[in-house]
Amino acid sequence: MKYLVLILLFSGCLFAQDVKSHLWKDRVIVISGNEASRDTIDAQFQRFENQLQKLKDRKLVIYMCINKFCVYYDSKTKPKMFNREETSEKFSINLFGLDGGSKFSSTKIIEPKLIFDLVDSMPMRRQELRNKQN
Repeated sequence: MKYLVLILLFSGCLFAQDVKSHLWKDRVIVISGNEASRDTIDAQFQRFENQLQKLKDRKLVIYMCINKFCVYYDSKTKPKMFNREETSEKFSINLFGLDGGSKFSSTKIIEPKLIFDLVDSMPMRRQELRNKQN
């Protein structure tokens, strides 16, 4: 059921992308909105852009979508651009965990620390940190 919900949530945003490829490998941040919210989307993305090592450490990837155009960012490859079928009505930022479940959503710009702290409090992340220490 969780996977069905994830697929439905991502169906418009991750057009032409294999959503299942992120399950159990990446935590996903989706920053989206319409053309009127472009400045807000850019401002939110820029806050994360300077945090590449923290994103990588937490297995976070970012999808930035404006109208029907999306760009996928991770710390391993060049950004990938693609089109999607649906458009977003207003600015939003969403976090999906390794299990594909929705962990956070906001319609306001947030500081990356909020996402990092949230991820760091997740049981799977705490296990990752314990494994690194051993």
